[in-house]
Amino acid sequence: MQSDDLVIGPFIKLKEKYEMKPDRSVVKLMSQNIRLVYSMWETFEILEGILYRKFVTEKGDTHLQLVAPMTIRNEILTQLHDNKTAGHLGRDKTISTIRQRFYWPGLSKDVKLWCKHCNICAKNKPGPGRGKAPMGHVYSNRPLDRIAIDILGPLPVTDDGNEYIMVLGDYFSKWKEAYPIKNHTAQTVADKLISEFICRFGVPSNIHTDQGREFESNLFKILCERLQINKTRTTPYHPQSDGLVEQFNRTLLQMLTSFVSEARDDWDNHPPFIMMAYRATPHDSTMCTPNELMLGREVHLPVDILTSPPPGTFDNCCLPQYVEWVQNALQNSFDFVLEKTNSVVRRQKAYYDRGLKPRKFQKHDWVWRYYPPKADRKMSPTWIGPYLILDKLSDYTYKIQMNQTSKVIVAHVDDLKSCENTTGFVNWDTCTDETRTSMQNTGVRDTDTDIPTQTTQNIEQHENTKEPPKRSKYGRILKPNPKNSD
Repeated sequence: MQSDDLVIGPFIKLKEKYEMKPDRSVVKLMSQNIRLVYSMWETFEILEGILYRKFVTEKGDTHLQLVAPMTIRNEILTQLHDNKTAGHLGRDKTISTIRQRFYWPGLSKDVKLWCKHCNICAKNKPGPGRGKAPMGHVYSNRPLDRIAIDILGPLPVTDDGNEYIMVLGDYFSKWKEAYPIKNHTAQTVADKLISEFICRFGVPSNIHTDQGREFESNLFKILCERLQINKTRTTPYHPQSDGLVEQFNRTLLQMLTSFVSEARDDWDNHPPFIMMAYRATPHDSTMCTPNELMLGREVHLPVDILTSPPPGTFDNCCLPQYVEWVQNALQNSFDFVLEKTNSVVRRQKAYYDRGLKPRKFQKHDWVWRYYPPKADRKMSPTWIGPYLILDKLSDYTYKIQMNQTSKVIVAHVDDLKSCENTTGFVNWDTCTDETRTSMQNTGVRDTDTDIPTQTTQNIEQHENTKEPPKRSKYGRILKPNPKNSD
């Protein structure tokens, strides 16, 4: 097999013809790979007609590597990476394993491409890892310009039957609300939003939520339309875009834990008092309390009963003076917060964005989507797909779909990574010519030009003898119904 190889064969003839390394002019017109092995002339020797390379390990030991011809490299990569006894190890470990036995020009590059095109590794390993797009910021210049809503729970059921907490947060003032609720149906959430928040503070301009069913329901959609509220939402498995309430949820749980009984069935008695304490505390980003920015004043705490108000306060002033004082205090606070917030955001963004190389995809690219396994699915793949990018909505969000019958979803660029090998997945009968061309361009490279891969002949035979698996609307493979097998 070595003698028939386009690189190894000519080099063996040179080794047999010349005992000493010949002049470079002998290989001047030969291929680049032949010139490469020529440069390492002294490390090669022929034993019983077979070419070997002397390899020195990090320990200083020397052993012989078989110089593998092109015809067996595909099998070597399969056995030492894809096989059960190989374990789908990473690039560096696969290279080390192969080097214990074999050598060929461009071995490291071929292994890198092989691992890159391995769909099993792509689904179960982080690969390049989850991405990190530049830090974004939601700008708000007044209270109720934008609020966020989230559902915290399920929690231990209380004596009153409450199991969840509906959390609201105002982006500008950092004002928070926490309402214990028995369930998180669209009706419950809408009633609580109107009766407890809107009736007290007014209609917000924008509401930001996750993709929970209660927020995606027709009832909530109609509510926002009737009140002329602009509704936005996060992308799946990307809570960073709803960081205002997501971060507060952890704080709220910590505060509740400090006060609940051992039975944990009375936690719904504490949110009003916890919220009172939170709103009276200056926020790190604004340096003002939520009370000051939302109400224009500080509320009286129990400790204030012990002392009289300081001189110069407006406890005994007339109504017009008080209104003017509140207006001036609010305007001064708003100006201060805007300047302070912008300064903090610039500093945080500069720190977060340092050294970033954000991923970019184009329409009709194939990608894997990050899908964190649940607690009861520890050995589930971390990445699922591949998905076809249908549209680029922004620099950070894409509209993707796994197949023609699956649901179209919006995903954040941080949760996507490129799919290098679409062989065996692409089966879109109604694709446009442009999409088909893109699929061909993003598929596996030709064997002769880059790296040996599985031949399409085997795949075509498999497809002709076995129907492709049926998938659910979520892209999962459905098991065949034994009742219908007859």
